[in-house]
Amino acid sequence: MKIEVWSDYNCPFCYIGKVHLERALAELKLTDKVEIIYKAYQLDPSAPKIARFSTAEGLARKYAVSLEEAKAMMSNVVNKAKAVDLTYNYDLVQPTNTYDAHRVLKMADKAQAKALNAAFYDAYFTKGKNLADYEVLIAFASEAGMKKDEVKSMLHSDKFRAEVDADIAEAKAISVRGVPYFRINKKSSIPGAKPIADFVDVLRNAYVSEMGK
Repeated sequence: MKIEVWSDYNCPFCYIGKVHLERALAELKLTDKVEIIYKAYQLDPSAPKIARFSTAEGLARKYAVSLEEAKAMMSNVVNKAKAVDLTYNYDLVQPTNTYDAHRVLKMADKAQAKALNAAFYDAYFTKGKNLADYEVLIAFASEAGMKKDEVKSMLHSDKFRAEVDADIAEAKAISVRGVPYFRINKKSSIPGAKPIADFVDVLRNAYVSEMGK
């Protein structure tokens, strides 16, 4: 069974949705029976490589609300993250561009991509790392088993831009309007960080259908 996941590393619900998916698969004892394919998406393609404002300021501008209202929104997300044992440190978060992080993931093999996917979310929301900083990306790639020199060379080239752009174009073509977005066997889908029970229902039905072929 193949699960394609469109997500972005600056998306708080994508990190939560990742955990919901993993817990649902564990509950169904399907963790080792699925292939997860990471698809690139950008919530803010125009985001700078160096943060110019805080997350709260960014939310206030995006939704035309006060700073206090934006902070209340963030608090709500922090609580949702806590419910699945994730720690969001919004005082550390650097809202920057994620395009190159997606390129690094495209360069990785399956095992490296799985490790990097988790590391990038943690780096962004918990550790406050700048995911547009090449040195940061190279360090995480190295920890995942990739060769530093090869990653550095890739980042200073146009490699894997076509793959990232293709993912984003595909999302548009199938009318993905937000992330996370999970597509199972190109037949069923789960839009958003739905409750774990919803993931269980959709995944169970998809697996039964797959086995019934």
